[in-house]
Amino acid sequence: MQGLYTPIYDLVENELALPYKEGKSDCFTMTCKVVDLQSNTDYYDTYKNRYSTLQGGIRALRKEGFDTLTDFWADKLEKISTANMRFGDIVIAGNVGEEDCCVYMGKIVAKRPEGKKNLQHKPNYSSF
Repeated sequence: MQGLYTPIYDLVENELALPYKEGKSDCFTMTCKVVDLQSNTDYYDTYKNRYSTLQGGIRALRKEGFDTLTDFWADKLEKISTANMRFGDIVIAGNVGEEDCCVYMGKIVAKRPEGKKNLQHKPNYSSF
């Protein structure tokens, strides 16, 4: 495969190998890095270390004017159908308050405190 496939794959695998740390190496910061790689943005540098707990992350998100991670990414990226996801797309999985930021890599991959998690397609996903 050409293009960004290898850099995205390497970035996600390297990120998943790092210890989970809120605000530095978590599901949100991993997706920020993936978007930065593909879009020449600086979301990771903007948001890293702005929180150190899940509740702190929620407060930081709300300070920016967003109620959910879905709202945040919907403001930054174009929403797509989950049926049209491509390698490196961002997926928000779960219900409000229990959202996971994920990366589509042939599977929906999430970084969790307990490690990598492959998620199944479900109707309550948003993809960007």
